[in-house]
Amino acid sequence: MEKYLREKLFDNNKSNVDNWNAINQKLSEIEKLKEETGRLLEYISCDVIDDWYGELLPSWKCYGLRHEKQDCFFIDIQGVRIGCWNGINENTHQPYWGFHSEKGFTQKQHKMIEAILEKAEIGDRYIKERNDTWYWNYTCNGAEICNDFYDAAIELGYIKKLA
Repeated sequence: MEKYLREKLFDNNKSNVDNWNAINQKLSEIEKLKEETGRLLEYISCDVIDDWYGELLPSWKCYGLRHEKQDCFFIDIQGVRIGCWNGINENTHQPYWGFHSEKGFTQKQHKMIEAILEKAEIGDRYIKERNDTWYWNYTCNGAEICNDFYDAAIELGYIKKLA
């Protein structure tokens, strides 16, 4: 890689100081590009949440699907929010699905979450936070995976249509 970069960025007709300055300038440009693409990913991640919500709304509105525009959508099932979040506070700016509780999960909620994850065939493809408020993982298929979670919750008897 160093050889490739030297061939592309180093000019033998210039002094080492001039080359160093030119390469340093390229690094600054790369950092700026990285920051700008991060911001772009944040905007797109917010739009993705809204798109997924729109996909799910027809089927899940009657089960209490809630939406915080550009931020998240979820159904509250026995005190656990099950949905997707935009991930803009993450270094990857990637949306993620999750099971969330502000106060931490009860033993009963842990059992429910694990049953839903098993029924939805997630296996061990999730992260369980040490602070006991999240089960989650990144996704590019939020509507599909939440649909699986909600179907599993119905089959397991955890939610019913709202009156």
